[in-house]
Amino acid sequence: MSQTVCPYCRYPLDSGQAQVACRRYGHRHHADCWRDNGGCAIYGCGSTTSDPVQDDGVVLYPPLDEPGYSQHEVWPSPDALPPPSPPGPVPRGRNAWVLAALGLAALLAVILMLASVATRRASVGPQPGPAMPVGEKLGAWNQGDEKEVRIFYDAWRGAWQSRDIERYLSHYAEDCRIKRTGKNAYGKGTLRQRMTEIFAKNGCIAVDTTSPLSVEHDSSGQFAIVTVRQHYDSSIWWDDGQKSLQLRRTDGKWLIIDENFDMSAGGPKR
Repeated sequence: MSQTVCPYCRYPLDSGQAQVACRRYGHRHHADCWRDNGGCAIYGCGSTTSDPVQDDGVVLYPPLDEPGYSQHEVWPSPDALPPPSPPGPVPRGRNAWVLAALGLAALLAVILMLASVATRRASVGPQPGPAMPVGEKLGAWNQGDEKEVRIFYDAWRGAWQSRDIERYLSHYAEDCRIKRTGKNAYGKGTLRQRMTEIFAKNGCIAVDTTSPLSVEHDSSGQFAIVTVRQHYDSSIWWDDGQKSLQLRRTDGKWLIIDENFDMSAGGPKR
């Protein structure tokens, strides 16, 4: 099928009118239409070079020595060309995807930071609650106050020897810190677990003092420190060392907030 209509103005290509043909695909135009459009009017072509057309419709091709062109090339008519492909869909929501990726990265960073903080806290161990002010001057109490602390110590030691886990733990504050030779500091929950196992494995436990009990206090009368040389003896273990208990008065009741034991001798029984 021959081309009979100018693709720019859509009017017939009559003989006698000045015409040009697109060099890329041979689409014929009115010469004025080609000049007004600045090139080929076929969608997707975009060529800006053309060749004049004779009155009889024959395209005057460039010389044979011009690269890329030949008098023997067959120029298809516009009707024989496949329709241009429509442009692909423009991606939408790209900004939303970028924001979602940034949000996810921020969330992962927060999770990693919280995990790191939790790991550091676990490695440090439980922190004690309010304790005796640093640098506080200690002194001796009057006999009544000191007797109260000694009664507390004997009750704690008695609960330990009787292997009564609830009575034993009732002498500790909820925020207590326990530190014993060769072990990391731990809190009341771990203390319950360990002492329950110890009580179950031992048929008898004896806790004796091998030195006078020393009781000191701060100026407010809300904190006390008890130190004593302690000898521990059970069915499967014995040890000897220095015991130190820091007490805090809470609602009129003494509770252990910090316990330390430095073992100087001991080991499993054979």
